[in-house]
Amino acid sequence: MRLTIIKDDHRVYVDGVSYEIDCSGLPEDFHALQWDDNIGHVEYVKLPHMKEHKPNEIITDISAYQTYIDAHAKLAEQNKNQNTIPVQPHANAIFDPITMEWK
Repeated sequence: MRLTIIKDDHRVYVDGVSYEIDCSGLPEDFHALQWDDNIGHVEYVKLPHMKEHKPNEIITDISAYQTYIDAHAKLAEQNKNQNTIPVQPHANAIFDPITMEWK
């Protein structure tokens, strides 16, 4: 599985398919996660109050991001069952991976 999470865009991509999912629960300096089957990395941003930029972190376990994978899977299943894109209640709504509902 290829997984990409981009916090500022509230986007989660699994195997090239993306959905807008609330990523505000990720760390403040988190920029993106890139995962390819069994290895990946987390990219960080330097925030104004930080003295140094945190280097990218190599990861071999994505269980910390399972909530986002599950939210993506729920939206993908809704799309498959309805044969349409899940209804977004308003233009600024994003999908909450904790409650599994639009907010």
